[in-house]
Amino acid sequence: MVDAKRKAFIFLLLAFILAVIAGGLIINQLQAIAESSGETETITVATAAKNINSYEKLQSGDIAWTEIPVTEQSGNFIENKSQIDDAMIVVDMEKGNFITSNILRTTHSIPSDHRIVNLNVTDNVIMDQDVAPGEKVDIIVVYKKDGNMLSERLFSGVSVVQMEKVDNQEAKPAVKVSLTVEKARQLIYYQNVAEQIRVLRINGVDEKPAEQKGK
Repeated sequence: MVDAKRKAFIFLLLAFILAVIAGGLIINQLQAIAESSGETETITVATAAKNINSYEKLQSGDIAWTEIPVTEQSGNFIENKSQIDDAMIVVDMEKGNFITSNILRTTHSIPSDHRIVNLNVTDNVIMDQDVAPGEKVDIIVVYKKDGNMLSERLFSGVSVVQMEKVDNQEAKPAVKVSLTVEKARQLIYYQNVAEQIRVLRINGVDEKPAEQKGK
């Protein structure tokens, strides 16, 4: 009886020792793979060295270079300084945030006499289709004048510079457009007084501005 217990104890002890050895070998192999992949599968990408305001030209002091593992999203990261020369970001960034290609714009893409205006969906602003940065839209304004209700395309071929998705799935994305100073003033005015503003995406077909009136 004692011999049987002793044999069982020895068997369990040997099994435990073998399990520990096997576990150690597996851990060592995983660490070796991780270290090996870390040496060959990393890239250096641009991050914000400090808080950066949107639509300000990026300076060398705004950028820090950080080494990260390669992922499926690596193609969106900025790896070369030439990619941010004469560039600005279209969103506010906090220190440490990654700078990606979809939030970069060249300073030449927005003329110096243009201003950025929020064109978000509200009670009187309707966006018939989703839009993306780089696309153009026509803006039709419905308003009252001398007792008559007018419907006019007051803004034609307006450039969309940013589309920001919101957390609420039922809410529409926040959209920003680029306009001359005077046109920006007019749009802001109509956002406050118009009966309705319709934002229509241009599908690549050039049209002459049209005016439509009705009562």
